[in-house]
Amino acid sequence: MSTFSELGLASKLVERLDQQGYETPTAVQEKAIPAFKKNNGDMIVQAQTGTGKTAAFGLPILEQGVSPNGSVRALILTPTRELALQVAKELGRLNIDPSLSIVSIVGGMDIGKQIQGLKRNATIVVGTPGRLIDHVKRKTLKLGDIQTLVLDEADEMLQQGFVEEIEDLLSHCPEKTRLLFFSATMPREVKRLAETYMDEPENIQIERTQGPMIDQIYFEVKARDKEEALCRLIDQADEMYAIIFCRTKLMVDELTERLRQRRYGVEALHGDLSQSQRNKVLNQFRQQRCKLLVATDVAARGIDVSQLTHVINFSFPQDDESYVHRIGRTGRAGKTGIAITLITPNEHYKWQRLQKTLKVTVKKHAIPSIDAVVKAKEQQAKAKIEAIIANEVEPEYQEMADTLMTEHDPKVVIAAMVKQLCRNAFDRKAYQKMADLFQQQSRGSREPSRRKPGFRGKRSGGYKGKFKPARKDRY
Repeated sequence: MSTFSELGLASKLVERLDQQGYETPTAVQEKAIPAFKKNNGDMIVQAQTGTGKTAAFGLPILEQGVSPNGSVRALILTPTRELALQVAKELGRLNIDPSLSIVSIVGGMDIGKQIQGLKRNATIVVGTPGRLIDHVKRKTLKLGDIQTLVLDEADEMLQQGFVEEIEDLLSHCPEKTRLLFFSATMPREVKRLAETYMDEPENIQIERTQGPMIDQIYFEVKARDKEEALCRLIDQADEMYAIIFCRTKLMVDELTERLRQRRYGVEALHGDLSQSQRNKVLNQFRQQRCKLLVATDVAARGIDVSQLTHVINFSFPQDDESYVHRIGRTGRAGKTGIAITLITPNEHYKWQRLQKTLKVTVKKHAIPSIDAVVKAKEQQAKAKIEAIIANEVEPEYQEMADTLMTEHDPKVVIAAMVKQLCRNAFDRKAYQKMADLFQQQSRGSREPSRRKPGFRGKRSGGYKGKFKPARKDRY
């Protein structure tokens, strides 16, 4: 393992990295930084989300300093507003030159302030394709002196349909502009763009590390039972902190409302929220004031949370790349994460094909029974009480305990306190019967049906109504 100084970075930049808590380079930083500094050629870097790609391309760009004529030297494109703001913030933390200006250009923000930022000799511009094109057309962003153009999350950007905007931006850059593509996967669209615009690029591929870091499991349930299955999994887990992925904005809103009705602390995140609403939701989630976030794939891009315990695919991922991006949100910062996928019987073939394509074998588990969930919650409550006891209970509480013990049966007093602490957590009526497909396939058993005798209506298929594809966020 190298050190940052061994990668050839300036001593002041190494000092800043140390101040910011960077200890040793990640695998992508160890390979990409020397390659960037060695020559001026194009590069394609394939590495998972959350492996330190921002510093991998950001540090060498920062080290180049301010352009002599004060023009924009580097342009970094991201697929979402959140990711653009995150990248700009990270580069700002690492920057050691007060004269070097980093400006974020995204939709949903005050364009007047962005214009002012560009006028103040911006050196690095980070933004989303749509708003960047807007500034180019306004002639408030000039790309004639661009030396480096980075596509961050290139696969996600092309999947969202930004190819025209990217090609438009490339047409305004000098022919000698250095192109860097950073991507978690390498789908056909990224390869085509690279073949068209890159000149013999150097390829750097970082081996996936999702072995012990991400424990992938799946559950097969009927569509109508997905919500019940999700609630059981949430309740059985101890302190779940998770992103729950849905395919459309409508599904996000409906699932969020149903979870709230069942008294879960949950927030929704999708493209129809205003920027202020999105910021509010993300702040609540990052600060763990809400521990469950229901989101679409697009909206979840750029969320930098290293402590996620779970990622849950409530809706089947749109494609292999979506699955990789989703589960890459957990298992970070040296911690093991859990990626759960809920599939219906008619999705079984697609699920097998996805595993074959990604060369992974995902374990199948049974949805926990009601008794198993309640038992898990009882154990969690017991552990919390024992933790309080271990930390010594304050005298005023002990005095109240003495009074209650003399007036009532001690066993009844403890039971009453547990009831107060846990509310209705052990109520089995809070859960519904559901078909256990795992048990059916292994032993042919079945939980009792929820249908009433003589029922002749249409079988429920989970969420009612047809869902239209989510509108792609252009900015």
